[in-house]
Amino acid sequence: MEQKNTALYCYAAGMEAEILLDAQEKENLKVVLMDEVRDAVYEHLYLHPLYANMDPTKGMKGKREKISVLILGGGKIGIEFLKASVWSGQMKNFGLEVHIVDVKSALVRKRFEVEFPELLSERSGYHIDFIQADVFSEEIKNNLDFLENINYCVISLGDDELNIRAAIWLKRYFYLREFKIEPLISLYIENPGKSKAVWNLCEKMRTKQRLYYNIIPFGNRSGLFNKQSAATFIIEYLGLGVHSHYCRITKESSAEERRNAVRNFYEKQSNRQSSIANGLHIVTKLWELGYGVLRLPKEKWERDIFDRCIHPVDFYSECRDELGAYYALEHERWMAYMRTEGWQLATRGGDCLEDIRSCYEDYCMQFKNQNYLMKLHPALVPIRRRKAGEATLQEVEDMIAEVNMQKNFENYFPGYIQSDIEVVDHIGEIVSGSWCGHAGISIYGELAKEGECVVCRLGDMMRYYRYIYDGWKENATPEEMITLRGEIRRCCFGVIRTNQGREREEAYACLAEI
Repeated sequence: MEQKNTALYCYAAGMEAEILLDAQEKENLKVVLMDEVRDAVYEHLYLHPLYANMDPTKGMKGKREKISVLILGGGKIGIEFLKASVWSGQMKNFGLEVHIVDVKSALVRKRFEVEFPELLSERSGYHIDFIQADVFSEEIKNNLDFLENINYCVISLGDDELNIRAAIWLKRYFYLREFKIEPLISLYIENPGKSKAVWNLCEKMRTKQRLYYNIIPFGNRSGLFNKQSAATFIIEYLGLGVHSHYCRITKESSAEERRNAVRNFYEKQSNRQSSIANGLHIVTKLWELGYGVLRLPKEKWERDIFDRCIHPVDFYSECRDELGAYYALEHERWMAYMRTEGWQLATRGGDCLEDIRSCYEDYCMQFKNQNYLMKLHPALVPIRRRKAGEATLQEVEDMIAEVNMQKNFENYFPGYIQSDIEVVDHIGEIVSGSWCGHAGISIYGELAKEGECVVCRLGDMMRYYRYIYDGWKENATPEEMITLRGEIRRCCFGVIRTNQGREREEAYACLAEI
């Protein structure tokens, strides 16, 4: 039976599901693992990234500030959000700290130490804090009083009504603390009706207008295969674009080469998820540089606004002189992601080159790079040495090439550093969809073609979203307006932070008006 155009969506969660699915022969089936919690977290972080409510003056003039994330609840959702925060929060101008609150935080920490052994290591470059407290007690307030500059909150207590109760309490708590910019507060909601009710939370003011709580629900995945779920499409699109880049797919590639790349993307779930994380982080890198990703709109009225406001740029030509720091950042992001997936440095003890070599020599007959069975990877070392005796990425690359030569294996040079350079340099091609080819590639039932998305300046995006906002605001739903205002704020903050000339004044004026 021919199954060339059949896609099978398997709903499951956990690392074991990935391993079991990867072990199956799929022949011509496209098998996609759907982890509803992880997918909901990724979609939420695409729409509302960790830097969404950062003070725009922070991270300027070379001073490195911190993104501070507060997570209430250490269950499946809280842990998934913490994992995603660790790699998505890797930024050039911002450090990262995550505070996770749970009544059994000691058990949550033990689980981390078992499942993600290196996530809490000293060499990780971020800080994770476990706080033991009952969310609905004076104890939590006392703990929060010691935390400064929280800018992002996630609530996942395992019950929709408890989450709503905690979100409203947090909203009032931070208001009374008089934060210059209140944190973004989001909560996991499973019930679609309750999700809509949260979007609609508001109070009527003396002017008869409505003042919304601006609490963001996520987790209702009923729109997964709905065309309205644009974020779902973009996340898969960018992930497939990253993978196609690694497969050396260009606009000149043949249809067969393209099909093989797509098949390979879905063949091993761990590779797919890694590429998706890489693709999601492209948006973060661009924001720090003063740019963004925008998909070409389908509706004529919106396309008219797009053509008026948006001036696509050649990413590499515009940014080539600023990309040096982002090569190292990409490696830091990759290491953070690998640690959240349970990978450890391939070593016999420490992080010196001799210990890494000893471990690699033990398994190099089975695996030429990482040890998939034991989740050991020799490249979990920094590009630049941070302490005496620590191996660097270049030293590990040279060691692997030398071991393969000495053992008379095939010539092999992993090219870790060059890989990071190339994926950053080719962000423009990944975003533009040049890898889609003339015929296009189907993603969740939609055909992605070359030119599907563009890289453009945040100032252009600010004006584009503002035009849409002015046209929508009389008839839009609270969800649409709150989400659109969030997009505008993110663009304005990016314009202010990257000091884009007179556009800064325009951004301040735009913020005041919305």
